[in-house]
Order: sequence, then C-alpha cells, then structure tokens
Amino acid sequence: MASSRKPNPFLQLLASFECMLPLTCRSNLPEPALALKILSMSEGLIGEISAVLTKAAVKAITSGKERIDLRVLEEIEFIPPSERKWRIEAKAAQ
Repeated sequence: MASSRKPNPFLQLLASFECMLPLTCRSNLPEPALALKILSMSEGLIGEISAVLTKAAVKAITSGKERIDLRVLEEIEFIPPSERKWRIEAKAAQ
C-alpha cells in the first residue's frame, strides 16, 4: 500500500538544489541531519538556503571533497540572518 504522507516541500527543495549544484559526488541534502542543519543556518528563507548551499558548494569544490556534508556546512561559518540583523542593531546602538 502506498504511503499517504505528503512529501515535505523543504526536502523536495533541497533535492532540487542538489540537482543544480556542480558537485561530482552526491550530498544527499534531504538526509535529516543535513536538512536540519541547512534549515537552522538559513532560518528557512529560500534566499538564505541558496546562499548556504552556494557557499558550501564552493567550499566542497575547493577542498576537493566534491560533496556537502556537516563538516563543510560548519566550515563555511555562515551567519544566520537573525544574527546578522542583531549584529547590525547592536552596532547601531553603540
């Protein structure tokens, strides 16, 4: 019997992004650990998801790894949008 669960749009989006990335190895972005990390980093904003994955793809290529994994996501040191906003507001208040 086929599952009646609807596909998760966020995981579908990650799968679509993965198809577009110029990496030679599969990253399996919809995997739960990677998906949660990307969601946390991007705060679910599509432009931020794109920015995270672009930076991660560049890092994966330049490192020779050719795939995005948790280590690559950590190494890009991406600052989430809410933290960037907080930093700007804190600087303006000085």
